[in-house]
Formats: sequence, structure tokens, C-alpha cells
Amino acid sequence: MSEQGNVTIPWLPWIDDNGKFEILQYVELTKSKIEQNNWGVVSNVTENGPSKMHVLDLRGITMMTASLRYILKKLDTAVYYRGQNKAWSLVPSLFRKKETTEERLAALHTMNSLLYHVKKHFSILVEDHVRAALAQHYKCPTNWLDIVDTPQMAAWFAYHQRVSYIAPDNGVAYILLLAAPKTSGNSHVQVIDLRDSEPKWLRPHVQQAFSMRVFPDDGSIGSFDHVHLMTYIVPRPLLKAWSAYDAISVETMFPNSTEDLGRFESNIAQGLLHDTEWKGIWHDPEIEI
Repeated sequence: MSEQGNVTIPWLPWIDDNGKFEILQYVELTKSKIEQNNWGVVSNVTENGPSKMHVLDLRGITMMTASLRYILKKLDTAVYYRGQNKAWSLVPSLFRKKETTEERLAALHTMNSLLYHVKKHFSILVEDHVRAALAQHYKCPTNWLDIVDTPQMAAWFAYHQRVSYIAPDNGVAYILLLAAPKTSGNSHVQVIDLRDSEPKWLRPHVQQAFSMRVFPDDGSIGSFDHVHLMTYIVPRPLLKAWSAYDAISVETMFPNSTEDLGRFESNIAQGLLHDTEWKGIWHDPEIEI
């Protein structure tokens, strides 16, 4: 169960108890095989939420992920990944440090007003919720969460050194597995494939980017804990090798504004906010302004 303010949300709420029991059985079976092969150590699995796997060999990640994808496909559920170089909580950027529903509602109002202000200059041809997801991908705080659909891409982001937190090379980083129903219009979770953007928006295509939000979309839900399947804790040298980090440069993953229309338009949008009440809210450390 996930406690979020006054709201209690069951783990994977679109899956019934029989389906959850099948998931736990598959994880337990796979846990035994992984530990017998010395590919990792998996914490005890419970019906209340995600377990953790300390990875010793990348075959452990592959086996566990394959098992989860197999059983979840039968339950009409997809698996996504999020790479993090620190064990940050699964709270979207808009709601961080905002504990109450009232604070989150105020933040949502600010986000919607800000995006309306730049609407004619940033992703003008898409629906408002897609614009918000794209803005998140270009580092505007929103109620969307950046995810990908391949573990190797998540490994790149897990290894990636961010300005705000420099991880030691002999430490660990994290790949989080998240679940979402495949059924369009599900009332619990929405996932957008940002690769449906026009080709000139290069960053989402290079990064194989998706975006996720949870419902109700009214500030009452502050995190994504109830869609969290598992956390892989991975030594950074393994992540570096698996993601081919040295071969895929930051310049490749974050194309500049002459190569990427999205980066160009996000530059313009951030510039439009300089003399407004929203100055400083949208800031992409990967871009030039």
C-alpha cells in the first residue's frame, strides 16, 4: 500500500489479487535462480510493494526483468525504467518539498499558468498534457515523470553525472522498474511515448523517452510508489560498461539548440519567463540560455 497524505493507494491498483499473487510467485522463483548463480541478491518480496535487488552480474537484471515482463504481459501491463544516480524518491519534480494536497494544487496551478504563458512558443501543435510531458523532458517542473522503455538507456542515466549530485565511481546507482496498464484511457496511470514527437524534436528520440503521470491528477497523489515494481542497485562500473557510457556522449544525448527544435523552443520559453512571476522555475542545466 502507498500512503499519500490522506489517500491510501493499493500497489498496482489495476491488477487484482490473483494477478499480484502470480507476480510475487514469479519474482520468488527468479530470485532463487539469480541467487544460485551469484548474479545478485533479492530482498524478500511482499504484496505491499517493490523489492530490491543488489546486482552482482548484469545477467541478474536481464533474468529478473524478463520474468517481470513475461508475467505482466499476461496482465496487460507494461514495464518501464528510470535510471537514477542516487536513491531519490519517486516524486515528480513539481511536487518535491510539497507535502500537502493544498501545496501540490497550488503548484499544479502555477505549472498550468506557466505553460499557458509560453504556449505559442513551445510545442504549439500538441495537446496541453503532451506539452507538459515535453516540458518535463526539457527540465520544467511538472507532475510528469521521465522514464524509458529499455534498461540500457536507464543504465546510462543512472551512471550520468548530474551537476547537483556527483556520485563516486566506486559507488552504486539505481534502475527503478515501474509498471503501467497497456489499456488506453486507464484511470490510474497515463504513459506517453515522447518519440511520437515530430523528428525535429531530437532529444526525446535520442533518449528513447517516455513520460508517466498518475491519477487522480488533483494533487492528492504526491508520488509514484504504487506503480513501483523493483529497484536494482547496481555498481557503477557495471552501469558504465552496460550503457556504453563512454561511447554515447552527453552532447549526443542532449543535442544543442541548432540540432534540436525542442531545445531551441525551450530556450525561448525560458527566456519569456525572465520578467514574470515564474522567473527561475524552468531551468535546464543541460542547455544554454
